[in-house]
Amino acid sequence: MITENLLIETLKHKEIIDFNICAPLYRLCNDRLFDHLSCSDFICFFNLKYYGGEPIKIKQRKKQHVLYLIAMIEEYLKRNHKEYADIWVDSFLKQLQIKKLEYKKYRYNIDNCLEDASNKTFVDEIIDIFELRELEVKRRKKKKNDN
Repeated sequence: MITENLLIETLKHKEIIDFNICAPLYRLCNDRLFDHLSCSDFICFFNLKYYGGEPIKIKQRKKQHVLYLIAMIEEYLKRNHKEYADIWVDSFLKQLQIKKLEYKKYRYNIDNCLEDASNKTFVDEIIDIFELRELEVKRRKKKKNDN
């Protein structure tokens, strides 16, 4: 079992979230979901290496988008770095001072939370970044068949 300390130690030597993911996330999220960060701070933040002064703040009324982003990163990690996925989520939530229970509740109700047009645009942008289009289509089809 990987612990948070082992994850932090591992991150000193490698990036878990690749630059090819972080760069488009930076363009999408910086000053939109989070207060302004330099690109290098943003990449460090997503790789749990951010030790700069102030904690990262989520912009007002953007928490739902951040929770969706975390959910998509979790899916990405489960496909590419399965051993780090759960501990990354826990550590990232802690960085943002979001309770795990709130995140789990959001994950359970993800479809209901993303119905308005501005959310749909954001979701489409995230899906494209993570190349999760096929996974999302399958998930929606399964949900439709379950109903």
